Amino acid sequence: MLSEKPWQGRRAVFYVLALVTALFWVFMVMGLLQNMHAVNLSKEDTLGNLMLATLSFHGTALLVTAAFLWWQHISWSDAFGFSKASARRALITGLVSAVVLFPVGFGLRALCVWLVYGVEAKAPEQDAVQMLENLQSPALLVYFILFSTVIAPVAEEIVFRGVFYPAVKQQGFPKLALWGTAIFFGLIHWNLPAFLPLVLLGVALAVLYEWTNNLLTNIAAHSIFNAFNLVLFFAQPHQPPH
Repeated sequence: MLSEKPWQGRRAVFYVLALVTALFWVFMVMGLLQNMHAVNLSKEDTLGNLMLATLSFHGTALLVTAAFLWWQHISWSDAFGFSKASARRALITGLVSAVVLFPVGFGLRALCVWLVYGVEAKAPEQDAVQMLENLQSPALLVYFILFSTVIAPVAEEIVFRGVFYPAVKQQGFPKLALWGTAIFFGLIHWNLPAFLPLVLLGVALAVLYEWTNNLLTNIAAHSIFNAFNLVLFFAQPHQPPH
């Protein structure tokens, strides 16, 4: 059962305000650099451009969370249930959960593609997949794999399940916490065929956090889930980029 988390009242409000403010200025600066032609975020052809494109949300979220915990004198264990004693069990549970969830998500996405686009139509890929298809440098590919399997799962689980979910739940709205965070999680990936599978993944990850009380389990499940998607991507034939 999920224990009481220190995301109540003003703490939760301050965290959200800090995150939104930081993201606002990050995107403002990135837009300014784009207009000055200092960077080209629409073309991830250099490591710098790729890092800016991928870390704008995830990197900012991790930095804001670390600063907020330090400011409030909250340990990572108190905030997210991290525990060295249960780390091994959390990783194993995460692995088993990903093995179960991935075929369900894969089948559900295929069904959504068929319902929305028809049998023979090609559905638009997620931005991450399109980005992966255009990477031509081994260094860029290595970074993208690291981002997909480590940085993104850590940042997304901390924000959605680690903070937002218990913050809303502890205000007396458990159903809103469960479905609201899951829907928001699906929306940020901005892909219609993947929306429903991602919402259900968000629900499953929230239930997993409730069951284990250790966000490391969620991070492991999310990371392995993404790794399975990468393996599936590389297993398919692709045309070389033009």
